[in-house]
Amino acid sequence: MKTSLKILLLIASFFIVGCKTTQFTKSVNYLSGDAQTLSLRSSGMGINELSAISNAEKNAVEAILFRGIPNSQQKEPLVSVSEKEAKQIYKKYFDEFFAGERYKTFIYSSVPVSSSQFVKGGAGKKTICIDVKVNLKALRQDLERSGVIRKFGL
Repeated sequence: MKTSLKILLLIASFFIVGCKTTQFTKSVNYLSGDAQTLSLRSSGMGINELSAISNAEKNAVEAILFRGIPNSQQKEPLVSVSEKEAKQIYKKYFDEFFAGERYKTFIYSSVPVSSSQFVKGGAGKKTICIDVKVNLKALRQDLERSGVIRKFGL
């Protein structure tokens, strides 16, 4: 009887240690790039691994659009006005772009670099880190065609 209790406690302790939780911090970091593409490491959170990956891709594109990527050729954001203002002025475009998931058409590849982990205090949500490669040239051209940004040099 005592050995079965010890085994049960041992199994429970492995389970508790195995259920690792993390604090979630949204981050996007530069990996490499050229005039055509930008490779970034991005984190995302979602109700499952697939939604966390989508969120990480969205975070990477939002960083390029509204914040710029330090230490890259895209230091300045593509959109020159604030994120809030741009999403109000060009509401139709950004609703389709993000809610309609058009941003995914500008992503060459998206590769998880860590396994998904439960978020501490995240009500069962998971976080993941991915390497994402974005077609910067096509994204810029789409913004120009839609009138969100002006062509370079104009």
